[in-house]
Amino acid sequence: MQGDDFREGLTAILAIKMKNVQFEGQTKGKLGTPIAKQTVEQIIIDQFAYYLMENKSLAEQIVKNAIRNQKAREAARKAREEVREGKKAKKQEVNLSGKLSPCQGHNKAINELFLVEGDSAGGSAKGGRDRKYQAILPLRGKVLNTEKASAEAALKNEEIATMMEDVGEMQEILDSSGYYTIDTKISEYANGLGLNEIGLDRDVSELSGGQRAKVLLAKVLLENPMILILDETTNFLDENHIAWLTNFLQNYENAFILVSHDVPFMNSVINVVYHVENAVMTRYTGDYDNFVRMYELKKRQIEQAYEKQQKEIADLLKITVESVNKKINGKEPFTFEQVKTLCNHYQISADVYFI
Repeated sequence: MQGDDFREGLTAILAIKMKNVQFEGQTKGKLGTPIAKQTVEQIIIDQFAYYLMENKSLAEQIVKNAIRNQKAREAARKAREEVREGKKAKKQEVNLSGKLSPCQGHNKAINELFLVEGDSAGGSAKGGRDRKYQAILPLRGKVLNTEKASAEAALKNEEIATMMEDVGEMQEILDSSGYYTIDTKISEYANGLGLNEIGLDRDVSELSGGQRAKVLLAKVLLENPMILILDETTNFLDENHIAWLTNFLQNYENAFILVSHDVPFMNSVINVVYHVENAVMTRYTGDYDNFVRMYELKKRQIEQAYEKQQKEIADLLKITVESVNKKINGKEPFTFEQVKTLCNHYQISADVYFI
């Protein structure tokens, strides 16, 4: 038995007041402040245990519901495994998702799924439904009356097993793609970028260039790409909007590439800088200020190495001239191999000695 078997159908409402509360995720649906989390868990454990001791009939009902939920969950798991592994020899493949006529709305609290017998009934139902929140799914023949049958018997029914498998896959796709939270995200992103002040029902053609840039930014953020590329994003954002975007990027799960001249903004969101100079790309870890310090240090090191090299070349030329004078006065000329060796070592053209 799992904790979800007990928690299904239970709701606890707890009001607390504290400063500097932190939440997890963009939608702030989960409390993240450690001390608040510990306090909430402790209160629920202590008070709920005391409440159940005082209300034993309710505790018994919760246990019965948990047992029933466990049986239904196990039966559903077995039915899914049987369908996936193809253990039912008489099972005919039915593509329910291809027959589904979905609704337009995203609010699962009011959306309805109507199961009708056959494609002919499905056509009539489609004509009379409200597309905003009513979906139609035609089925083959008559299905088992689940109001009278037990959960185990219902899940052994071939048609219902196929239907649950297909609907379950649809549900997984909707959940993983954020179908049920998209409206909330749109509202959150629009408020964070100042689009609510413009009006979400306005035509894009009526907006200014800066307002259109905000709309495009919101669209890109909602798509949640694996690699997000942002170019001068803060040009059309106010201080509050920049603060919201900063928090968004700090919690962004995927990678993003930022091109910007807003140094404070870059320092608050980046941890890697790529610098391109003379067709060479160099990677620096840390924020932009750290990059400037490291780049200046590297630049000084290169300049010092260059000055040292130039000094060595000057000293070599001086020594070479003295040696040439000595050999000429002593009538002992340099051999070609001697000149070539010196020139190759100090990267000096050998032609200069034969002008």
